Amino acid sequence: MNTTSKRGLDPGSLVYIGSERHQTPGIMVYHYDETGCIKEQLDLSFNWNHFQLKKEKAWITIDGIHEPQLISAIGRFFNIDQLTLEDIMNTRSRPKLEVNEYYHFACMKALDIKPDLPLVLEQFSILIMNNVVIGFQEQNGDSFHALRQKLEAGIGKIRQSNSFYLAYLMLDTLVDDYLLATENLAKRIELIESMLTKQIQQHQLKALLKIRRELFDFKLATDPTKEITSLLSKDKETGIRKYFIDLHDHMLFVGDQIQFQREIVSNSLDLYHAMSSDKTNQVMRLLTIITTIFVPMTFIVGVYGMNFENMPELKWTNGYYLTWGVMAILTLLQLRWFKKNRWI
Repeated sequence: MNTTSKRGLDPGSLVYIGSERHQTPGIMVYHYDETGCIKEQLDLSFNWNHFQLKKEKAWITIDGIHEPQLISAIGRFFNIDQLTLEDIMNTRSRPKLEVNEYYHFACMKALDIKPDLPLVLEQFSILIMNNVVIGFQEQNGDSFHALRQKLEAGIGKIRQSNSFYLAYLMLDTLVDDYLLATENLAKRIELIESMLTKQIQQHQLKALLKIRRELFDFKLATDPTKEITSLLSKDKETGIRKYFIDLHDHMLFVGDQIQFQREIVSNSLDLYHAMSSDKTNQVMRLLTIITTIFVPMTFIVGVYGMNFENMPELKWTNGYYLTWGVMAILTLLQLRWFKKNRWI
């Protein structure tokens, strides 16, 4: 994990903070209105001073936020504050919502979900203006493929609605990923729980600790996102408050699921340690029983191993067999006593 420090730099300095990236950022523009949709791909050398809307509205997606020149050029053309641009390039920034007279800005965490694999969080930022929505993400590939298809095909109300409706659909897609992530985590936790009830193993502890860490990071990402959806659900300027209210309800459910799963993982860790201690106690009890059985035998063998000349038993013809018989009887009596007290 490579990061760049901003220590000593002025506020608003455009420095990428995050994992090292080498791919060329991708720029895709969807110009759309009620009459149709035009898809346009731009390259890194595009002069943003020449950008024009080919339809009434536009959706711009930027795949890659590690090029300061690109982010700066977009910021100058759309009159975006430097501090906002700074947040876009800082993948360690806390999810938040900013509102001013020109735009709404929200930064969140998107998920890269793969079944049975750890969650991968990446920075996602969105700028919502009167007729333009700009989405920024760390790398190529996202969850908006179905949304793009609907926009190109004219399915639903995207073309007829304002920019906030498109932003709502994008945020709703991210929240759906959150819900899917909670389901995947629940399955992984359930699998480990079922294994714990059969036999505890070291890898189960490692898996539980890894999931606990994922839930911690997930909670850090979703708690501020609940604040974002709450603020949007109260914002009259969006014109679609009811949709953001529904989105906020989904985020509350996600938060409840994360909290519930954290408690399950905590209980599973307690169960693991309890079963591990019980297993250790069983081994210690077995060793104690074996030691207790051999104590009288060791005593008898020790007494007759002193080799004193005046020991009458040493001259007995059947002394050897008698000694074995005494040790066998003592062993049987001890085993019976242990069984009576349910120690074995």
